Amino acid sequence: MLPKINRKWTSDFLKTVQVCFAFEIKKSGLKEENWEHLALIADMLRNESDGIEQSDGGQFTNESGDIILAVPESEEDAGDDQFVEDWCSCSAALRKNSDWEVFKIDNKESFHRFLNGDLE
Repeated sequence: MLPKINRKWTSDFLKTVQVCFAFEIKKSGLKEENWEHLALIADMLRNESDGIEQSDGGQFTNESGDIILAVPESEEDAGDDQFVEDWCSCSAALRKNSDWEVFKIDNKESFHRFLNGDLE
């Protein structure tokens, strides 16, 4: 799980979790026109519960919905252009002291800065 600087916060948060909601999206629900609806449901649940989200796509979000951990399956995935492209336009956050520094992943360079925990 990368970036390393967000792991401790995630681990500490998960120790406080009392309830976990799990959803399985059936094949028919994975159509592109459904993603907006799925995102609305995820946002509602996260906002109502002050929770975070973990997706099978290999990511964790903070309470605001910003991506805080990526889970590439291998080092090769982290450098693969298609893998990086899938992350472009995402909002990511790095933990700095007791706050989140939020930024857009908009290219390969910003994606790797996120994975490396580079705030500069």
